[in-house]
Amino acid sequence: MNRFVKPYIVQFFKDRGVEVDNDSFALSEMIQWVWRSGIRDHKPINIYIPSSRMRNLLKDWLSVTLFKNVGTELFEPEQGAEPLDNL
Repeated sequence: MNRFVKPYIVQFFKDRGVEVDNDSFALSEMIQWVWRSGIRDHKPINIYIPSSRMRNLLKDWLSVTLFKNVGTELFEPEQGAEPLDNL
């Protein structure tokens, strides 16, 4: 999955002076997709993201969210879990 806003939607907003951020759109779609998996029920999940763009968007968002906004004390990695850099 490598999501982009449809060109006609981008043009609609552009005509009205609104800039569309494809990366924010893609990240939002991916977070929704992940949330609708077993993760919302606190079940372990495995995610395979073949698109390097989408994978990097998620890794960057997780790095900021987990370690800067929320704090590491709430999200201790499982023993043996790979660091984000190795994903």
